[in-house]
Amino acid sequence: MPNMRQRHAYFKAARESLRPAGGAVRACDHPGCAAPAEHRAPKSRDLKDYYWFCTEHARAYNTRWDYFQGMTADAIDAFRCADLLGHRPTWPLGSLGAKRRAAQEDDARRANEKKTATDHLARRLPAAGLSALAVMDLQPPVGFDDIRERYRTLVRRFHPDLRGEDNDSENRLKAVTQAYMVLKALYRPSQDDNE
Repeated sequence: MPNMRQRHAYFKAARESLRPAGGAVRACDHPGCAAPAEHRAPKSRDLKDYYWFCTEHARAYNTRWDYFQGMTADAIDAFRCADLLGHRPTWPLGSLGAKRRAAQEDDARRANEKKTATDHLARRLPAAGLSALAVMDLQPPVGFDDIRERYRTLVRRFHPDLRGEDNDSENRLKAVTQAYMVLKALYRPSQDDNE
């Protein structure tokens, strides 16, 4: 902790930094006073513009100045309540945590339902479905969104417009399309299919 002499030097340096450039001494803003002004006093509540006074006039100004002048009693009470928290925004205790926790629980429940549905389907998937997955290079359990994404990737890879007149690519594209139709019929997703 700084001692008294260090504090005095700090505040003296701070006062010096507020003086006008060129080493000129600022005169007191009180009418008729030419004493050097070393103390600043706020002009309004926004604390952006200041008067500069000598010690005597700063003391007199501070005894008269009222930060809350012109404010209603309700506005003063609101300011005092906000000042307890440093004028920072607040929320009711636990409200954000409860919403976040509920969202995480919903996400976990949906993921669990999806996994259960895909596991159940993988257990009862017929041989045609397993061979269709093999054509698309997928392994059960797999969700329909994964199948759709894989289908789109393979179509881009084997499409004749991109590969030219290649019979192998064309045959592979036909096989992938047939496999996708089989899997689409087996999975029957609830959402619309946007191909």
